[in-house]
Amino acid sequence: MSSLDEVLSTLNEAWRGSLGPILRNAGIDRYARYALIAIGILFLITLVKKILSPIVTVFLKPLRRLKANFDEKARTELEKRDVMKQIKQMLERQEYESAAKLLESIEKQEEAAGYYVQAGDYISAAGLYESLGNLEKAAALYKDGGNNTKAGEIFLQIKDYRNAASMYEKGGFSEKAAGMYEQLGEHNKAAELYEICLADEGRRGGSSAKGFALKSGKLFEMAGAQQRAVQVYLRAGLHLEAAVAYEILRDFIKAGECYLNAGNLAKAAECFGKGGDERKSNEVLSRLYYEKRLLKEAASYSEKAGDFVRAAEILVEAEEFMSAGELYENAGQFQEAAEVFLRIGNFQRAAETFEKAGNFAMAAKMCQKAGCPTVKVGELFEKGGDYLEAGNFFLQSGLHDKALDAFQMIDPASENYKPASISIGEIFFRKGMLKLAFEKLKKCISGEPINKSNIEAYYYLGRCLESAGEAEKAKAIYGKVLSERYNFKDVKERIERL
Repeated sequence: MSSLDEVLSTLNEAWRGSLGPILRNAGIDRYARYALIAIGILFLITLVKKILSPIVTVFLKPLRRLKANFDEKARTELEKRDVMKQIKQMLERQEYESAAKLLESIEKQEEAAGYYVQAGDYISAAGLYESLGNLEKAAALYKDGGNNTKAGEIFLQIKDYRNAASMYEKGGFSEKAAGMYEQLGEHNKAAELYEICLADEGRRGGSSAKGFALKSGKLFEMAGAQQRAVQVYLRAGLHLEAAVAYEILRDFIKAGECYLNAGNLAKAAECFGKGGDERKSNEVLSRLYYEKRLLKEAASYSEKAGDFVRAAEILVEAEEFMSAGELYENAGQFQEAAEVFLRIGNFQRAAETFEKAGNFAMAAKMCQKAGCPTVKVGELFEKGGDYLEAGNFFLQSGLHDKALDAFQMIDPASENYKPASISIGEIFFRKGMLKLAFEKLKKCISGEPINKSNIEAYYYLGRCLESAGEAEKAKAIYGKVLSERYNFKDVKERIERL
C-alpha cells in the first residue's frame, strides 16, 4: 500500500469515527472534508514537534559532543603521529632542546624533561619535574642550573635542610641560610653567616646590626670560638656581652675595659683586680663611690690609685681642705695646694707651697702674714723680682748690703727707680758714705719742690748736711720737710738741737 493510500485510509477511519457525522451535519462535501482533516493532522504534527524538539535536542547534544571529541581525538592522534615523526628526526640530528619542546607540546613532560637535561637546559627540566611532583629531581636540577634560590625553596619543601641552607647561602640569602644551619646544629657556620648579615646591615645603615651581632656572637660562643664572639660583639658595640666573653677567656683586663664601657663599674673594678691592675681597679672604684656621692671613699680610692690630684679635687668638694691641700702638694700641684691652704687661713703652709709653685710674690705676702722673719720675706720678694719690696725688707732687717744690691737691680725706666734711689741714698748715709749719699739724694730731688714722693730724700739730704757740719743748710732742708709734714720722723728735735 502506498503512503497516499495509508493517509486516505486514516482519514476515512477518522471520518467514520467522529469527524464524519460532524461534517455531514454541517453539509460539507467529501473532498472538502478530506482537506480539513489533513489540515488538522498537520496542526497536530506541528504541535507534537514543538513539544518534542527540546527533548530531542537534549538527547542529541551529548551524542554530537561525543562525535566531536572522537573527531578531535582522531585528528590529535594524527597530529601526534606527525609530531613524533618530527621528534624522531630531531633526535637523529641530536636537536635535543627542540625535541624536548615538541614533546612538552604533546604533554609528554617526563620525556621532555629528560631531553632538556641532555640539552643542558637544567632549569626547564627542573620546572617540568616540579610540575610532575618530582621535587627531589627538580631541586637537584635547579641546583645544577644555578638557580640557587629556587633550589633552596624546593629543598626546604622536601625538608632537606642541609642542601636548602647551602643553596640559600650561595643565593646570597645569608639570614635564611644561617637559620637553617642553626637548626642543624652547625653553630660556627651559622655564626659566620650572621656575621655576614651584620656587615651587610652596617653598609646599609640598618637598625638590625646589633641583633645579628648578638646571634652571631652567641653561636660563636656555643661553637667554642670565644675570640670570634668578642670581635663580633665589639664591632656592634655590645660591650657587656664582650666583657662576659673575655671573662670566659680569663682576659680580665679586657673584660674590665668592656665592663667599663658598658657602665658596669663594680664588675669593671672586680675584673681589673683579678687581672692584677690594682691602680685601674681603684680608679674605677673611685668613680663608683663618687657617683654614689660617698666623697671620702671616692677620694681614698683615687689616692690608692696614685691620682692625688683627683683625690684632692674630691676632698675640696667634700670640704676637707687640709687633706686636699696636702694631696695637691704630694701631686706637685703647689699652686692649687697653696690656694687651698690660703682658703683655710694656713698662711705658713700657703707660703711654703706658693714658694714651691714659683709664685714668690704671693709666698712673700703669706710669709709676712705668717710672721716669718723679714729677711725671709725680703728673699722671697727678691726671687719674685720685686726688688723694691725686697730691698725694703732687707733694710728693715739691717742688711744694708743686701738691700743695696736689691735696690740697684731696679731698671731706671721703672716707676720704682726713684723710691729705690732714695733708699740707696739712705743706705749710703747709714754706712757713713756721706758724699755718695748726698749726690744720690740730690739727684733724686733734681730741683723738684718737696712733696710726698720725695720727702724722704729731703730728710736724708738734711741728715747728710747735718753730719757734714753744715747746720744752716741742714736746718733749711728740715724746714722744708716740716712745711710738707710737720711731724715727720725726728725733724723737730733735730732743728732744736741745731
